[in-house]
Amino acid sequence: RSIANWLLRRRQLSPFGACVNRRGGASAALLTDESAPDRHSLDRHVGLLYRPEEADWQAVTRHFCRPELVRLFDTLGQRALMVRRPALEIGERLAEHAGDGRPCLRFVLYGRRGSGKSLQMGHVASACRRRGWLLVTVHNAHLWMRHSRELHESAHRPGMFDTAGYGCIWLRHFYAMNQEILPGLRVTKELSWNAKESTPAGSSWKEVIDYALARPRYSCAAVQFLIDEIKLGSLPMPTLVCFEVANCLWWHRSGIKNDAIRRTPLQGEEPPWRADITAKQLTLLDAFKQLLDSDWNNGAAVMSVSPQGALFDRLREWMPRKLLGDEGFAYLDPFVPVYVEPYGPAEMSNMLNWYTESGWLTSEAAATDAGRAELAFLSDGNAGELLRIAGEW
Repeated sequence: RSIANWLLRRRQLSPFGACVNRRGGASAALLTDESAPDRHSLDRHVGLLYRPEEADWQAVTRHFCRPELVRLFDTLGQRALMVRRPALEIGERLAEHAGDGRPCLRFVLYGRRGSGKSLQMGHVASACRRRGWLLVTVHNAHLWMRHSRELHESAHRPGMFDTAGYGCIWLRHFYAMNQEILPGLRVTKELSWNAKESTPAGSSWKEVIDYALARPRYSCAAVQFLIDEIKLGSLPMPTLVCFEVANCLWWHRSGIKNDAIRRTPLQGEEPPWRADITAKQLTLLDAFKQLLDSDWNNGAAVMSVSPQGALFDRLREWMPRKLLGDEGFAYLDPFVPVYVEPYGPAEMSNMLNWYTESGWLTSEAAATDAGRAELAFLSDGNAGELLRIAGEW
């Protein structure tokens, strides 16, 4: 508390402005009545909280939230997310970019872990879904590099490996997010699965997904077929690609071992020698990596970089240049870097007010200027840290 009091005396004013009343208690949280993300604007909604509609929450937004945040909303029986500048700036640029025929526009969200990069991406994805965009979202891909699920050699791409389990999981997720659009989309060429089975041109995307889910061995091939269709640029709507922790695509080693790949043993190393399977050898990750290139039109890609997907020697880094490495940075260049900064004083105050109103923050000290200053100091404006610390008070 002494540190918080010293900060207040040094600034000679409350860091929470009008959101703290004269008696030192918290005022009401500032919420906007506009629950549609595509209607939020920079001049009226920055720093305000909004309640996502149930359809947007179930289809899109909840997939971008941390598990502990989803559990908190379920416990409290209510949801409130903050409207922040990075998501609105990207949304405005995408609205201008839609349908202009230019190459894929790429944004890279960066910031310290817990700053809210995924939530900003979720806000953008929810807004684009309401505008009729096709959504291609990838979550937790860095875990695919640590745990294999039904790993086998690819029949369509020699020398590479399919992860059929993850392919089926993603196809179900993709269909649930775009189920209103997919029945009207048609493949432009015949898809050959094996020597006897194929899907004729003109079939719906839903038929392709249903075939792959019934035969999981072909799930990764189905993902590649759908991505090839997207890159043709012939879809009647724009496509938004959202990829969390994109720096994992340039891992040179992983936790997945392949006994079939032998290498020369290092000096003093005992057999057996099992080589790591890299991201380049996984057909599922390579297919999504193709969508992050700028060689296709009628779409955009929003991705984030995070220490979660970093190699062991970069766990403390958070800048794109360090996390992507030389190869990843060159692959994405040029891109628009978007910094997700810590909460400002007004955003911090509004978040603390909502935590108090909802019953997540129950300590009496949290209603005082000194207590709120201490929370701001301990969390350093980090949204994830504030959520954790508030639960401990």
